Amino acid sequence: MKLRFTIVAFSFLFIVAALNAQKQTIVGKIVNADNGKPLTNATITILPIQKKATSDIDGNFVINVPIGNYNVQAEAVGFETKVYLNNITIKANQTKDVAIAMEGNVVRVVSTKAPKRETVAGIISAIKNNSTISSGISQAQIRSLPIRNAADALKTISGITIQDNKFVIIRGLADRYNMATLNGALLSSTEPDRKTFAFDIFPSNIIDNIIVNKAALPELPGEFGGGLIQIQTKDIADKSFFTASISSGFNTQTQNADFYRYQGGKLDYLGLDDGNRKLPNNFPTERQVRTRLSTGQKAELSNMLNDSWHYTPQNAPLNSNIQLSGGYTKALSKNRKFGVVANAMHNQSFRNTNINKAFYEGGSFEKFNFNDAQYSRNLLVGGLLNASYQTKTSKISWKNTYNIISSDATILRNGIDNGSGTNVPVKSYLLMFKSNRLMNTQLAGDHKILNNTWRLKWNANAARLFQDVPDMKNLAFDDADRNGSYIANVPQFTGNARSAGRFFSKLDDIIVGGSLDIARSFKINNREQTIKIGGLYQYKNRQFRSRVLGIIAGGNNLPELLLGPDKIFNLANFSPTKFYYDELTTTSNQYDAISNNYNAYLQLDNNLTSKLKASWGLRLEDFAQTLTFKSINRVKQFANTDILPSLNLTYALSKKTNLRLSGSKTLARPEFREISIFSFYDFERNALIFGNENLKRTKIYNLDAKYEFYPSNGEVITVGAFYKYFKSPIEANTDFNAGSPVYSFLNADFANNFGVEIDARKKLTFLNTKFTNNLTVFTNLALIKSDATFTTPTLLKIKRAMQGQSSYVVNVGLSYESAASGVVANLFVNRIGRRIAFVGNDVFLPIWENPRTNLDLQVSKKVLKNKMEVKIAVNDLLNQRAIFYQDNDGNKKYNTSTDKVFYNYKFGTNITFGASYNF
Repeated sequence: MKLRFTIVAFSFLFIVAALNAQKQTIVGKIVNADNGKPLTNATITILPIQKKATSDIDGNFVINVPIGNYNVQAEAVGFETKVYLNNITIKANQTKDVAIAMEGNVVRVVSTKAPKRETVAGIISAIKNNSTISSGISQAQIRSLPIRNAADALKTISGITIQDNKFVIIRGLADRYNMATLNGALLSSTEPDRKTFAFDIFPSNIIDNIIVNKAALPELPGEFGGGLIQIQTKDIADKSFFTASISSGFNTQTQNADFYRYQGGKLDYLGLDDGNRKLPNNFPTERQVRTRLSTGQKAELSNMLNDSWHYTPQNAPLNSNIQLSGGYTKALSKNRKFGVVANAMHNQSFRNTNINKAFYEGGSFEKFNFNDAQYSRNLLVGGLLNASYQTKTSKISWKNTYNIISSDATILRNGIDNGSGTNVPVKSYLLMFKSNRLMNTQLAGDHKILNNTWRLKWNANAARLFQDVPDMKNLAFDDADRNGSYIANVPQFTGNARSAGRFFSKLDDIIVGGSLDIARSFKINNREQTIKIGGLYQYKNRQFRSRVLGIIAGGNNLPELLLGPDKIFNLANFSPTKFYYDELTTTSNQYDAISNNYNAYLQLDNNLTSKLKASWGLRLEDFAQTLTFKSINRVKQFANTDILPSLNLTYALSKKTNLRLSGSKTLARPEFREISIFSFYDFERNALIFGNENLKRTKIYNLDAKYEFYPSNGEVITVGAFYKYFKSPIEANTDFNAGSPVYSFLNADFANNFGVEIDARKKLTFLNTKFTNNLTVFTNLALIKSDATFTTPTLLKIKRAMQGQSSYVVNVGLSYESAASGVVANLFVNRIGRRIAFVGNDVFLPIWENPRTNLDLQVSKKVLKNKMEVKIAVNDLLNQRAIFYQDNDGNKKYNTSTDKVFYNYKFGTNITFGASYNF
C-alpha cells in the first residue's frame, strides 16, 4: 500500500509540474572560448521585447518569452555588447537551446544547442577543455545507444572493457586499479570478495554524463592506475517535465524453455528479503551450537529455519522495465531559481545460462567437469532525488540516490567429480538470494566570492552499502556405485558446507566524507592564471558477518539419503538419528574494518603563453587502515603517507587542435577483503577464496601523450600513447590445494603497461546526401601490451601479461538521426583481445578469456508530435560463446585440440521493446 501511494503521489506531483510548464523558453549557456569555463553575470537581452536574464554560476540562463521572432543580445565585462543571433522563431510550448562562446571582444555563435555535458557536443567540449587527458559519454549518447546502465555506457569509451557485465577494466588493467566518484564523492567497493565497483547498479536514465580521467590532477583523488570514473547524476532541469517509460523483452535462451525457481519471499520483487530466509534473532550463537547443544537440540534448530529446499519449473516471465522521471524548475526572482529532479525505476530480467566448467591440475589431470544450468532473476530497483537552489554567484545542491540490485538464482549442476581420481557422477543444487543496497546522499555548494575572483566548492557526503546473502543453500548428490541411483552426500560426524550446508552473510559499509576546494583567479601578463588548494577526507567503517551451518547424517545408509531435494530435509527428517545441524563457522568468518583517508593538494593552472597551458602541483594522501578479527584477537594495520606529483601540459596547435603531455605518480591500495584472512567457498567457481594480509600498496608512475583534433561541433579525432610502471602490483592469483582451486591475492615485483589509443567521431555530411547528412560514425581503438615480473623463489621468475589486460580493444558505431522523421538508429560493435581472467603460477598456467565480438542494435522513432518515443533494442546479437582456457601450446590463441577449457558458455541475445511519453 505504501509503495502504491508513493508512486501515485510521485506521478501526481510531476504531472502537475509538467502541466504548469507549458510555456515558451529560450535557454542557453555562455562560456569563455579560450578555456571553456562558464561566464558568470553575463547579461542576455531578448530583442525587441527587452526581456533580460543574467547567467548563473554555471553560465546558464533561462528566459520565458511569448510566441514570436526574436534576436539575442549578450554583454559581459571585457566583451563587446552585440546581437549574435537573429530571427529565432519560438512556437507554442517550444524551448530553443542556444550557446555563446565569447572570445576577446567578439561574440561568436557556436551552436544552437547549449554545450552541456549531457549533449554529445557538450561532452566533447568538456573533454577538449579538461586540464588533463580524459574520455567520456553524454546522456544524449546513452539515450541513443542500447545502454541499460553505467557499465553498458562505460564499454563505449576508448580503452575500456567490461567483465561480468558490470566490472570495468581501463587500458587493460584489472578492475581493482580504478577509482570511481559519484557527483564528486568517492565510491566504495560493492563486492565483499574483491576490490571493484559494480557499475550496473546505476541505471542509465539517472546519469547526466560520465567522464573518465586517464591521467592525474592534484585536485582529483590519486588512487588509480587505469582511470578515475566520474559519474554525474541529473541536476536542475531547464524546464519542468515528466516522462514515463515502459519496456518489455526477453533473452533468447530463456523463452520457451523451463525456468527453475524456488520459493522466496514476499519482497523479492523489490530486491529485498522479507526475513523468511534469514537466521532468527533468537537463533543460538556459534559457541552455543558448537559446545552447548545436544544432538537432539541441533536437530530442533530446523524448526527455526526455512525448510524450503525444492525448486519447480515454470515459464520465465518477460523482462520488464518501468521508469518515471520528472523535474520541476521555478524562477524565484530575476537571479534566483529552484529545481528538483526525481526518478524512480523497477527493472527485472530473467536469464538461463548453461555453463560448462572444468579444472585441470598440472595442465592435464581433470579434477572435475560440471555443467551448470543457472536460472537467475535479476532486479534493479531505485531512484534519484536531487534539489538545487541557484543564484547568479552560488549554487547549493542536495543529491540523493538509492539503488537495490539483487539476484535470485537456482543453479542445477551435474557432471563428474574426479577429486579422488574415481570420476564419480555428481549432482548439486544451489539456491541463493543476494541483495546489494547502495544509498548515497550529498550536500554540495559552489560559490563565486570576492568579486568573482575566488571560487569556493564544498561537499559533505554519506553513503551506506549493504550486502545481504540471507540463506544460500547447497546440497550435493553422488552416484558412487554408478548404478544411476544418486545418494545425498550428507556426511556423518562432521559437516561439510560444500555437500550439505547453509551460508548466511551481511556486509555493512558506512562511508562519511567531505571535501573543500578554493580557487583564486588572477592575471599575469594579461593571461588568466588559477591557484587551487583543497582537501578531502573519507572515513569508512565495515562490518562483515557470516555464518556457516552444515547438515550431518545421524546414521549409516539412511533411506532419506535417496530422497530428492523437495523431500530430503522436511522437518520430519530432523532428529538425532537422521539429520541435524552442525556449526561450521570459522574464527575468520567475521571481521571489522575501518579506514581514514586524509588528502590535501596544491594545484596551479597557468596560461604560460597564448597557446601553452599547464596544470601541475602536488597531492598529499595519508591513509590508515585497520582490520580486526575479534574472535581471535588479531589486528592488521596498514598505514602510508604518499606525495603524488603531477604535471599536465596542453599546447593549442590551433583553435581546433591540442597536443597534451602528462606525467604523474598515483597508487593503488589493498582493499579490506584482499587483506582479510576470511576464507569463503564459492559454489559457482567450486573454489576457495581467501585474502593475503601481507599485501603492499602499489606505486604507479604514469606518462601520457595525446593529439586532439576537433573538426567541428560534435566531432573529434584523437591519437594517444601511454606508459605505466608499477612497483608491487596487486593481482588475483589461482592455485590448487588438495584437488580444489584456490583464489587469493599477491604482489608481483614490478610491471610495465604501455599502449596507444585512437578515438574518432565524424559526421558524414561531407557526402552531401539526404541520408548521409544524418549519419555519424564513431570508433575507438586501443592497442596495449603489459608484463608483470615475479622473482620470488616460490614463483621461479615468471614474466607474463598483467591480469585483465587485453592486447586490443575496439569499438565501432554508426548512428543515424533524422530530426524530420524522428528516427534514431544505432549500431554498435565491441571486441577485445584475449586477456588473463585468472592468474596462475610456475606450475599452473593462467586461464585466458578468448576474444568475442559483441553487436548491439537500437532503433527508435518519435510519434504523437514528438511526445512519445517507441524503441526496439537488441543486445549481443551474435551471441558468441565465451571461452576461458589454458594456452597449453603457447600459440597465443585458442586451439580446440590442445588447450584445456575451464569455462564455456553463451549469454543469449536480449531483445527489448519499449515506449516513453513526455507529458
